Amino acid sequence: MSNDAVQVVPGSYLVGSHAHEVVLALRRRTHETWTPCESCEGDGILAAALAGGRAPALYWERLTSMKDAWGRLARDTVVNHLRGAEVFVVKSRLDGLLARPRDGAFYPETRVLRTANDCVLFLRAVAAATAAAVLRVYDEGDPGTRPAGDRPDPPAGDAAGDRRLVDACARVVGGGGGRVGDEAWTELFRAGDRAAAIAAGFGPRRAATREVARAALDALRRRAPRAYDATSRLDLWMLKADGRSNGRGVSVARSLGDVVGHVAARVGSLAADATVAQRYLDRPLLDERGCKVDFRVWVLVTSADPLVVYGYGDGYARHATRPWSAAPEDDAREALRRHTTNQRNNDVVAQTSARVFVDARRGAGFYAAAVEPRFRSVCLDVLRRARLSRVGRGFEMFGFDFLLRDDFDPWLLEVNASPVLAPRTDVTRAMIPAMLDDLFALLLDEPPLPALSGRRHRPDLYARGGGVSGEPEARDAWHLWACDDGDDVLPPEPPAKEEPPAEARERDWLRAALER
Repeated sequence: MSNDAVQVVPGSYLVGSHAHEVVLALRRRTHETWTPCESCEGDGILAAALAGGRAPALYWERLTSMKDAWGRLARDTVVNHLRGAEVFVVKSRLDGLLARPRDGAFYPETRVLRTANDCVLFLRAVAAATAAAVLRVYDEGDPGTRPAGDRPDPPAGDAAGDRRLVDACARVVGGGGGRVGDEAWTELFRAGDRAAAIAAGFGPRRAATREVARAALDALRRRAPRAYDATSRLDLWMLKADGRSNGRGVSVARSLGDVVGHVAARVGSLAADATVAQRYLDRPLLDERGCKVDFRVWVLVTSADPLVVYGYGDGYARHATRPWSAAPEDDAREALRRHTTNQRNNDVVAQTSARVFVDARRGAGFYAAAVEPRFRSVCLDVLRRARLSRVGRGFEMFGFDFLLRDDFDPWLLEVNASPVLAPRTDVTRAMIPAMLDDLFALLLDEPPLPALSGRRHRPDLYARGGGVSGEPEARDAWHLWACDDGDDVLPPEPPAKEEPPAEARERDWLRAALER
C-alpha cells in the first residue's frame, strides 16, 4: 500500500507508552476531540494503526522504534521525528559530527574506543593530559579546587620521586615519551594515584621541579599553542558507554591505571558497545552548595529544508548530589554523585529553572542576554551539519545538555533525541506542560513554516475553532531561532590531522596489561 493510499483519521493520535505527558497535553489543549488509535504493544503499534489503510493524524514514539516505520507513514501524519536524527542519539556518531578543529571552543576532547588501536591512541592522550596537569600544578600552584580546611596534609616529601615524575611528564609533553610503554610513559603509569593527587593540588612543589615544569610548558606553548590552551590542572576523564542514558555505563577515570582497568573490564564488548571517553572540564559552574550543575536546553526543528529551528525560552538546571571536588574518591558511586547530575538513582533529584539559576548569580536578564545566545549559537552550529530530512509532517525535539564554566562559557556534553518528558520535580512539572502546549500550537495550529519576523510568526495561539472547554492559557514558550534558506551552510574545513597509528609494541603492552 502506498503512502498516498493511507487515509489519515482526523483528530486521532498514536502515542507510545513512554509519553504520557503528550496524551495529557492533547487532552488539555485541543479544539477537536482527539482520540487514541487502537493499537497493540511493542513493534506492531504502527502496523495496527495502519490496518485497513487508516493512519493517525499524530504519531509520537521513541526514535529507536522508527527504524521500520518511515516507509509506512502517511504524507499528512505529524510524526515526532526526522530522518537523520540518529546521529545525535549515539555519542560516538555525535563525536564524528564534531570533528573540526574549531569545535574545541565548545566541545571537550572526546575519544571513541572500539579497537585496540583506539585504546592505545587514547592512552597516549591520557598520558599527555595527565603530564600537562602535573606540570601546570607545579608551575601555577594549587588550583584551589578544594576548601583550604578540606585538604589533606601534603605527603611526606620524596624529592627524588617527584623529580623523576616531573621529568617524565616533561618528556611526555615534549613528545619524547609519548609512546605507550616508553620509559617516561611507564613512569607516569606507575605513579598512578600519586600523579592524580599532585594534579588535584595537594602534592608538594619544589623550585627545581617547578623550573622543569615551566620550561616544558613554555616549549609546548610555542610549539603547539592550541594544545597548550587545552591543558588543564585536572586529569579526569568521563567514560561513557555508547548509546546509553540516565548515567548508565558512566565511570570516572583519573589515571592511566583507571583507563587500563576500564578497558580490561569492557574489552570483550567494545566492538559492539563502544566507550566514549570525554575530557573532564575544570572550573565548572557550581551552585550555592558547591555542587556541579548542567543544563538541559530544548530545541525544536519543524522543517529540515529549509532548516527551521525554535528554542524553548527557558531550560532546567540539574544539580549533582555531592559537592564537587577534584580530589580522588575511594568509592566509585560517590564519584558519580559528585561528577554527574543525571544518575537515575540519585538520593535527591535537584532541578531549578536555568533562567532563575543564572540570573540569581549574574543579575536579572543575564540568561536571556548572554547565556541563551551562546546556547543558541552552538545548537544551530551542530544542527546545520546534520543531514536531517522530513517524512510526512515530521519534526524533532532535541534535548541539548550543556555545562557552564565559571566564566559562563558553554560546553556541549551531548544531544538527546526523544528527551524524557516525565516530570521528576516541581520545576519540570510546571515547565513540561507549558512547553508541550505551545509545541502543539506550533505543529497543529500554525502554518508549518514561519515568516522571518519577530520571535514568533503568530502570537494568537489557539486561534482556530473555539468552543473548547477549558482552553489552556496561550504561552509564548518557543522562540524562532533560525530559518535557513541555504545561505547559512557552513563552508568545508580541512580534515583534522591524523595521529600516527599504534605501533605493534604499544598493542603488545596493552595486551600484556589486560592479561595481568
